[in-house]
Amino acid sequence: MRRTADTNAPYQTIDNTARITGLSRDFIRRGVKAGRIPFIRGGSGNSAYMVNVPLFLRQLEAEATANATGAV
Repeated sequence: MRRTADTNAPYQTIDNTARITGLSRDFIRRGVKAGRIPFIRGGSGNSAYMVNVPLFLRQLEAEATANATGAV
């Protein structure tokens, strides 16, 4: 049985964030590790990174807008 993502949940795993956004897991993982993508750690120890998808999508939109207007 394949697990599905609840796309309405604001915090998603890296894998689910990749499915929702269409970006690669590696891109998202590197962004999280570098602190460029908003996230929290779920639990303690070796727990999953949980990406704040609504905030991340707003960041992507702002970056795309800046690229389109040449404000980069």
